[in-house]
Amino acid sequence: MFNLTEGARTAEHTKSEHSSARVRAGARLIFIYKNRSARVVQTSNKCLRIQESRERCEAGQHQNQDKISFSKSPTLLMVLDFKNGTLLVSMELKETYNKIAEDWVRDHDKDTWWQEGTDHFLSLLTKKSSILDVGCGGGIKTRYIAEKGYTITGMDFSEKMIDIARRNNPAIEFNIVDMYHVDDLDGAFDGIFIQAALLHIPKSRVLEVLIKTKEKLNPNGLLYIAVKAMREDGTEENIKIEHDYGYEYQRFFSYFSSEEIKGYFNTLNMEIVWEDQKGSNQTNWIQVIGKKKAT
Repeated sequence: MFNLTEGARTAEHTKSEHSSARVRAGARLIFIYKNRSARVVQTSNKCLRIQESRERCEAGQHQNQDKISFSKSPTLLMVLDFKNGTLLVSMELKETYNKIAEDWVRDHDKDTWWQEGTDHFLSLLTKKSSILDVGCGGGIKTRYIAEKGYTITGMDFSEKMIDIARRNNPAIEFNIVDMYHVDDLDGAFDGIFIQAALLHIPKSRVLEVLIKTKEKLNPNGLLYIAVKAMREDGTEENIKIEHDYGYEYQRFFSYFSSEEIKGYFNTLNMEIVWEDQKGSNQTNWIQVIGKKKAT
């Protein structure tokens, strides 16, 4: 149970029911979850985003708080939808993927939209190259790359997803690691593959993750990114409520433009060597490959 407060107003929420508190965007909030606190780190007319802090803290009344820093990366990400003046409490993404892991892997095992871009990425590497699959989920694409003759390691924050990946691919190394902590992995890699993973983190933290990721690349190493393209209505971030598997679950998504993704590579001082957009169902996937400079 946790409390969301603005002055004397309080909403309490458990997994079995949803409650809400009427608050305004930019309000001073204290969010308490399992005896922990968190602060608002971004505010808009549509949503408030909060991140766990190790110490009790309050959010300031600022519209741009993406520069707030923590001594440690948060272990909890919650997003609060702001609709008609009401904040509706959302979810923790890791819990969601642990819940849907078996169904998700079964549902996505036959997807093919990603193969062309993945093959192009691999064509730029030698068979002796070492590759890291960030946000590997159940290891579907990790296995595909391994079967092409490459040495690959997978990492994901979902324990259930990694259990499935290890069960289905016992010869491949998989690690339970959040992408915020990619720098905790030992060694460096010739290629890093981040497909459909960055889209689950706030845009305000993407560069933070990519800076750490670049540090895990060897000189002349390649970084592949695939994300969902910006929606026609201009939505940049949202919470999607789904019922695909006969039960309700929610996921947070970020949406990008090609210019944004290329801008990250430019900020990282990496050379863009390939870019493409690929449609699948009603989703356009932006794919970009960048090369780390030797010096």
